[in-house]
Amino acid sequence: MARTGGEARPVSAIVVGLLVLGLSGHLVAAWSNGSGAIAYVHHVAGFLIIAVVTGAVIAGLRWLFWRSARAVPLLIFAAIQAVLGILVALGELRR
Repeated sequence: MARTGGEARPVSAIVVGLLVLGLSGHLVAAWSNGSGAIAYVHHVAGFLIIAVVTGAVIAGLRWLFWRSARAVPLLIFAAIQAVLGILVALGELRR
C-alpha cells in the first residue's frame, strides 16, 4: 500500500510545535535578561548551535538505527529542542 502525504502532517505539526516551543524558551530567557538586542542574538544563536549539534548527532543515529523511519528522529530532535528551550527559560527566570 502506498503512503499518502496525509500521514506526515500530524508528525510535521508536532515537530513544528515543539521547535516553536524550544525557540520560545530561548526568547523568554532573552526577554528576562533585559530585552537587549544582544540577549536575543545570543539566545537565538544558542538555539541554532544546539540545533546543529543535536541534529548532527541524531542524523548519525538515524543512519545507524532508523534508516527506514523518518518521523522518529525528527520527533526526538524536536523534543530535545523543546526540553532545552524550557530549561534555558527556567534557568533565566530563576535569577
